[in-house]
Amino acid sequence: MKSNYTSKNHSKYHLTVHLILCTKYRKPLMKKYGNTIKELVLESAKDKRFQILRLEDDENHLHMLIDFEPSCSISYIIKTIKAYTTLKLWDKYEDDLKKEYFKKRVFWSSGYFVCTVGDASRENLTYYIENQG
Repeated sequence: MKSNYTSKNHSKYHLTVHLILCTKYRKPLMKKYGNTIKELVLESAKDKRFQILRLEDDENHLHMLIDFEPSCSISYIIKTIKAYTTLKLWDKYEDDLKKEYFKKRVFWSSGYFVCTVGDASRENLTYYIENQG
């Protein structure tokens, strides 16, 4: 049976999060830019310490399932994705985005939602920990 764990020299891990980013002011821009954004998000993760497993958009937000290394922080992942996609979107669609955000070069809201995803339920882990030793 194949393990979901990644093995390195001195560690073994399985770190996955569900991340949601929303457009600034919850503007419904994903229908227009969703495909481009998905491509840019995947590009932003190339040669980084995280990997995008799944990616889907709704009218004003983007859902991602992300695997990452222990040396990589969630804030680094969010900063990398937001900065890269915003820069590239403004390079490509500056005239259109000015109509939405005027001169301010933004696309994402400052907030986000993130939660960890695991293969074991909280109850199973609690039982396992309580029954050690």
